[in-house]
Amino acid sequence: CTIPCYGLLTDYTCIPFVQESRLDGYFVPHSDMEIEMEGKGIPKDLIHATGIPISRKFIRYKDKAAARQNLGIPKDHLFLLIMGGGAGSGNPVPLCRELLKYPGRWQIGVMTGRNHDMMKMLKRQFSGERAIIPIPYTDGVDSYMAAADVLITKPGGLTSTEAAVVNIPLVHLLNYKACETGNAEFFSSRGMSVWAKDEKEAAAAAWKLTVNREERERMLAAQRHF
Repeated sequence: CTIPCYGLLTDYTCIPFVQESRLDGYFVPHSDMEIEMEGKGIPKDLIHATGIPISRKFIRYKDKAAARQNLGIPKDHLFLLIMGGGAGSGNPVPLCRELLKYPGRWQIGVMTGRNHDMMKMLKRQFSGERAIIPIPYTDGVDSYMAAADVLITKPGGLTSTEAAVVNIPLVHLLNYKACETGNAEFFSSRGMSVWAKDEKEAAAAAWKLTVNREERERMLAAQRHF
């Protein structure tokens, strides 16, 4: 094959089959991945730390109030966003129950993606609970991120990158292991997120980020830096 072939990694770790490939170049999310890539046998001169390309719409909101107004979210409520990816993975019910234990005026948006069963389950489990807002699949994720006070999400590489660009306090909660473990380690070790091991820990971390301004600002500064 004479056509140049390149690979773009969208996780902050070297995914298993990359070392089996023989491409003309590899675009990686961060320069700190170069050592790991070289350790897998990828020549240094083929590794390019370019970052992960994301949609420009994730930088359009500079004002949280504008995003909230567009979504109809009250100014005097804490808005917490839960994401499980486009497929709507995991079970958000235990996490929602943990979050509802904390005081204050909450609105908790749960993005269910294309998982219609999850949408039905949330409506059934939290019937009459106005704080829980199930959100079906949408192409307006950027607006919800911009409006949120804290994001709890599985540590997908692309979603985590989008969150860092939006510059939102971030809590990672694992649904799967493998590469998502590497993403959570990368972000949390640099202060860009809190890596929660279970729903109780995730709810506590989210609450702390809403009330502890110093910790929140330290995380946002780390996201901007890295």
